[in-house]
Amino acid sequence: MKTSNIVEIISVGDEVLRGFTVNTNGAYLAKYLFDRGYIIKYQTNIGDNEFDVTEAIKVASKRASHIFLIGGLGPTEDDLTKEILAKYLGRNLIEHKESLLNLEKYYKGRNRKLTKSSKKQIMVLENSTVLNNLVGIAPGEILEENGIKYYLLPGPPREFHFLVDEYFDKYLEKEVFYSEKINVHALGESPIEVRLRKLGIDGDITVNTYAKGAFTEIDAISYSKDKTKFETCMSLIKNEFKGFTFEENSLEEAIVKRLIEKGLKISFMESITGGRLASSITSVPGSSNVLKESYVTYSNEAKIKLGVDKDIIEKYSVVSKETARSMVEALEKITGADIVVSVTGEAGPVPSVKDVGTVYSSIKYRDEIEDLSFNFSGSRENIQNSSTTSILSRILLIIGG
Repeated sequence: MKTSNIVEIISVGDEVLRGFTVNTNGAYLAKYLFDRGYIIKYQTNIGDNEFDVTEAIKVASKRASHIFLIGGLGPTEDDLTKEILAKYLGRNLIEHKESLLNLEKYYKGRNRKLTKSSKKQIMVLENSTVLNNLVGIAPGEILEENGIKYYLLPGPPREFHFLVDEYFDKYLEKEVFYSEKINVHALGESPIEVRLRKLGIDGDITVNTYAKGAFTEIDAISYSKDKTKFETCMSLIKNEFKGFTFEENSLEEAIVKRLIEKGLKISFMESITGGRLASSITSVPGSSNVLKESYVTYSNEAKIKLGVDKDIIEKYSVVSKETARSMVEALEKITGADIVVSVTGEAGPVPSVKDVGTVYSSIKYRDEIEDLSFNFSGSRENIQNSSTTSILSRILLIIGG
């Protein structure tokens, strides 16, 4: 037996199927429906072909309770969605008077002759709920057959968005569901998933992980009406990853918020990252309250000028744990910041003193220095970005993220 809130979205059009047009309508509708408690099980792209559209409707009717058909409502011969659905459901097409008046006004205002093919757009299925299209011609429709609701929507995004935003809150009831997202950093998606499996989460609750680059997003969803069960599940997850979670949209937002809360100042001395750490912090509103000073010291001379020990660079090389530590000690003397961070490494593509992807960083906070070492792979940009996000993640952990 089908659940009453299972959705299938069918987007019709050769231009979408072949990739000439990005299917933003499908994404918008899926997000809209998800936020109202509907389960989006399937999204299908179909060309302007009667057989394929018919088969898609047949399949969807066996597995979904809400079927949304987007596109194929225009005036040309290959716009067949409405006609195909009418044939499939055994319903007649009738003229919609209000849409006809709108169409006549449209053509008159442009001094154009109303053609038979244009009038095709204002034909609707009998006994359907018509959604007047005030920003275009072809109306939308909602109809029900054998417990399944079918929705016809035009493909042009301006018209599509208008109909969804104008009418759907009226005609689509909100379903009861619970959803929450948690951001986890410094652990990696695979270890996080292993730990989630060990929690023995109830089968009524779906938990998925999504790699976001700098962190992993855990999404939990429950369509059960048992709120207590869902809250218990979320408590288990939050307790499992205590100390590694944050609610903000990015690591830098979380860092700035905590620095402000604690009244702390931060400074950077960057080599391999070329200012990316400081730039990440300054991208967040309010960062002027926490970033004291920052330096990009790409050359040895620049490092030495700011107080980095020349002998350490010569003995251990500029890409070394010892140089990173000397950088952070020099930075503290210059800035007096509460947290000082240094980074040096080999971005490539041609190595100079160490293997490409070798990165060292030091972070000093509360009279303690933590030395970090990484080995990244990929392009120069990948190595620089990986260095930035890994160090930001460590900063967040150190200050109590």
